[in-house]
Amino acid sequence: LGETMSSFAQVVTAQPTSSAFNRHTGAWKSGVFDCQQDMSIFLCGAWVPCLLGFQVAKDYGESLWSGCFIDCIVAMRTGIRERYKIEGSVCNDCLMTYFCFPCVLCQMARELQSRN
Repeated sequence: LGETMSSFAQVVTAQPTSSAFNRHTGAWKSGVFDCQQDMSIFLCGAWVPCLLGFQVAKDYGESLWSGCFIDCIVAMRTGIRERYKIEGSVCNDCLMTYFCFPCVLCQMARELQSRN
C-alpha cells in the first residue's frame, strides 16, 4: 500500500497547467465562404443540405439524424474545432451556423474530408 501511495503522489504533483488545455494550433483548412473549393460538396450543401448534414454526421461519428438539426450541427462544429485544435469559440460556431448554415455545413464537410 505504501508503494502505491507514493507512486500516486508522484502523478498528482505533476498536474498540467490550465494553459496546456487552451492551446489551439490551427485554423480551418478552408474558409466558410470557400465553397468553390469542392463543387460536389457545394452543390449538395446548396440543393440538399440535409443530405450533406447526414454525411457530415456520419464522417464525424454521430447518428445520421444529427445532421438534420441545426443545434446538432453547432455541436458538431464545436467538436470538430476541439478535435483538430482549430481556433474559435462556441459563440462564433453558433453565430456562423445560424446565419451561414449551408456554407458552414460545406466547410465542415471539406474539413472532415481533408482530415480523414
